[in-house]
Amino acid sequence: MQKLLSVHYIYLIPLLAATLVSLRSFWHNWPRPFRQFSLFLFVTLSIECLAISWKLYLHKTAFWNFKPWNVWIYDAFVIIKLLFFMWFYYQILSSAKIKNIIRKSMIPVFLLGVLEYILINAPHDTNTYTLVGGNLIIVFLCLSFFRQLLNDVTVKTLKNNPALLISISTMIYHSATTPFFIYMNLLNNKSPQLFVDFFSINHVFNIIMYSLYLTSFLCKPSFQK
Repeated sequence: MQKLLSVHYIYLIPLLAATLVSLRSFWHNWPRPFRQFSLFLFVTLSIECLAISWKLYLHKTAFWNFKPWNVWIYDAFVIIKLLFFMWFYYQILSSAKIKNIIRKSMIPVFLLGVLEYILINAPHDTNTYTLVGGNLIIVFLCLSFFRQLLNDVTVKTLKNNPALLISISTMIYHSATTPFFIYMNLLNNKSPQLFVDFFSINHVFNIIMYSLYLTSFLCKPSFQK
């Protein structure tokens, strides 16, 4: 229990809060993409709990004895997360060209992610190609949404737009962490301490992202009944 109270797991607090508050999207009958985002937050929280539990306790039980590495859990979730964000923005973007690109890219992205997960990297190696490529795709989708907002003359109150807050927080995290993920193997070999220190920085960006997710579901958008 003492391990779970470590400062390294503080990011779970805003994630839990955002997950619970996101239930408002069901109570107030928000559009489907936001209800799906609520479910995505539940999946994210579940994956985090599984990965932490595996590292601390589940890797060694009366029935099996594995190493405490939980990278294989996060690697699988990277594929799920990328596909979800592609689907989320497919629903909220209006550009037929971008929607067509997303639709035609989802299956290849899935297959390439699974290929790296199964064949290219060992179970306990980070799927760098999927991780970096996925981050760049997500940043592109966020930028596409911002462009859509700038060109939308009907938008009046941006502060009550949950998709805007979701996009801002998502872009902050994925754009800020991408440079590290590109050079993570080099840092691990040349500067192990800097490699370890990054994960504390990563937790800070997680806190920012999940806090903004929480804020996005606390607002009262125009479509709320």
